[in-house]
Amino acid sequence: YAPEQPLPFSHELHVGTHKIQCQYCHNQVERSKSSNIPALSTCMNCHQQVSGVNDQEGIKKLRDAYADNKPIEWVKIHMLPDHVQFNHQAHVTKGVSCQTCHGEIEKMAKVAQFSDLSMGWCVNCHRQTEVQFANNNYYSIFEKYHEEIKSGKRKGVTVEDIGGLECQKCHY
Repeated sequence: YAPEQPLPFSHELHVGTHKIQCQYCHNQVERSKSSNIPALSTCMNCHQQVSGVNDQEGIKKLRDAYADNKPIEWVKIHMLPDHVQFNHQAHVTKGVSCQTCHGEIEKMAKVAQFSDLSMGWCVNCHRQTEVQFANNNYYSIFEKYHEEIKSGKRKGVTVEDIGGLECQKCHY
């Protein structure tokens, strides 16, 4: 799924070429359940100085919307059913990269949905993904697992092992 957007925004240019970190624009992902679409003021932090040589029309639309205090009506791409909650903060702060769910976004001139985001896809990720226990105080309460790793009884701990398949984690 890759709908047309009101402006031809390129993650390939911004993230790939210019190396702008995802969290600069999507600045809520580390402290909110939801990600955010960047405010026009975030775009204008650069585009008041950058002329947009490759896309004068798109930059003009951006500047005009900012001057008129009108939002850009972006089309949502990554959608989940209403009964499902995905907590960006819980994933990003634990080291899950944006590319895990969104694919190689830094190579997308036009954003397209990468994964199907189905329950099975998420469950498989939780079953396979090992938690980074070493030197991570967040997981210090799991003493049993730390001891099992130290003794060689266990090689690692998955998200499933620490409750990542409990229904209410995503359905609340």
